[in-house]
Amino acid sequence: SCDTSVFNRDGTVCIDPCDFGQISYTKAGEPFCLRVGDTNDVCPRESIAFEDDGTPTCILDEDGHPCDASHIFYTAEGPKCLSVGKENCLSIAYFEGDAQCQPCEANQVFYHDDGHPECLPIGEPNCLTVSYFDGNPLCMNC
Repeated sequence: SCDTSVFNRDGTVCIDPCDFGQISYTKAGEPFCLRVGDTNDVCPRESIAFEDDGTPTCILDEDGHPCDASHIFYTAEGPKCLSVGKENCLSIAYFEGDAQCQPCEANQVFYHDDGHPECLPIGEPNCLTVSYFDGNPLCMNC
């Protein structure tokens, strides 16, 4: 028995346990029910991101739970759940289009001339301000 089914070119497709508002589609247009990992839980819409080839995927956090939409970032490896606000991920910086966790607040992230980010302890006695020398950020204590 199927509670929710849709039609495609080959006939009827059962998409249980999804309801009509939860249907995902492959890049070929085939309907399916996107689940949380290997469970029967339906992936919430806000936790769905798309791989480079357009394939929908359920993004999970490090505990295996659906990722909050505000924590989904696109990295060189594809979409990931980055736990912004936790110990080693207080902010996000980008390098060559790749979202990366930073162990400092966003106002402490400075960029080198090649584009890579670096955390500098701005506001501390040995880093009252930041200046640039040859395109690289340097802490100044004056």
